[in-house]
Amino acid sequence: MELQDIKTKIGELRNAIETLADESFKLYKQTNNPHTENVADYLHYELTAIACHLSDLEETENEESDIDLEATPAELGEEIDDWWSDLDLIDKCDLANIPYPTTNYGRGDEYYEAEERANKWWHSRTAEQMIEIYTEQSEE
Repeated sequence: MELQDIKTKIGELRNAIETLADESFKLYKQTNNPHTENVADYLHYELTAIACHLSDLEETENEESDIDLEATPAELGEEIDDWWSDLDLIDKCDLANIPYPTTNYGRGDEYYEAEERANKWWHSRTAEQMIEIYTEQSEE
């Protein structure tokens, strides 16, 4: 299976989830049962969040761009790498749209896994995207 095939299936899944979210919202609006109303509202919210995340996954680039961090001025490539490495986990999670761990049961596995997911997200960005993210964050 190719990357484009995976992205196509993610798009199909996103469309199905959006349809379910719409149906949940319709049920929420039409029901007179308070419990059904609460469940339908909850499902609408969660399904919408899942659809948004799938949309982000769908936008992942298939190929590396022409810009190579190694080919950009050495200081900028190193600066971007250093910037990402120095970010707090909460900032990495925010940028990667990954939930920040809320519990720590001794070993910190949740924190390790969150950082690993954020780093995988970062390394799946193209050099152009990395530069754009770095520039946007530097301006704030």
